[in-house]
Amino acid sequence: MDIYEQLFNNIEEEFKNVSLPFSISCIENIEELNKVFSHEDVILIKDDRSLSYVFDNLTDAERNELVNYTRVFKGNKNFISLKDVILAMSDDLHYINEYIIQDNHCFLEGFDKNSEIQYTAFFGS
Repeated sequence: MDIYEQLFNNIEEEFKNVSLPFSISCIENIEELNKVFSHEDVILIKDDRSLSYVFDNLTDAERNELVNYTRVFKGNKNFISLKDVILAMSDDLHYINEYIIQDNHCFLEGFDKNSEIQYTAFFGS
């Protein structure tokens, strides 16, 4: 088994009780899931895939309605981890929207930090 198969198996095991709405392609080893993502109390994860060419069949208003901000809370922990971010995104109803489900950009490839509390998720196909 190569390292990518092993990583895929590790991700499946780590999230075996979660229905992931995307594939995780933003880590090279499973330990990265538990590293510090943010020390803030709450952060926002922006998903603006609806602004891409894939959604050209929708009006601008419809596309803007599909831009989503997932809130991720630190709770009583010392930091927010990548795993916390992924779990929060998995719980967000945005990811069961029919337009989002149909988008072939379903590989979570990373995040761009826009501010101390806002990040944009990047998805690839």
